[in-house]
Amino acid sequence: MAEKINTMRKVVASRSLGSSDWKNTTVIGDDLPGAVESLKQESGGPILVAGSRSVVHALLNAGLVDQLNLQVFPLMLGSGIRVYPERPQPLPLTLVSSRTLSNGVVIQQYAV
Repeated sequence: MAEKINTMRKVVASRSLGSSDWKNTTVIGDDLPGAVESLKQESGGPILVAGSRSVVHALLNAGLVDQLNLQVFPLMLGSGIRVYPERPQPLPLTLVSSRTLSNGVVIQQYAV
């Protein structure tokens, strides 16, 4: 797994990094929507966002998200950070698929 991640193309959104020594890594700064629009014009696989609520919020607000993949865990914490950003208008989602794992986690895929 590490070899795959280390050799695959990576784009990192950062306001503090100017560059990265990690192989096949490009750092984008202030123009996240513009950079993602350019990436979407290139041939290649899907653009995945891993572990960045602020990046997802910015891309949702810019209309650059085509699909949301959610994992809903059967645990209520009673507090936490909003998953979705505040929006002036509702964003309709279309359920593409849903499946429940044996541990109760529900995996949902939505088209935006």
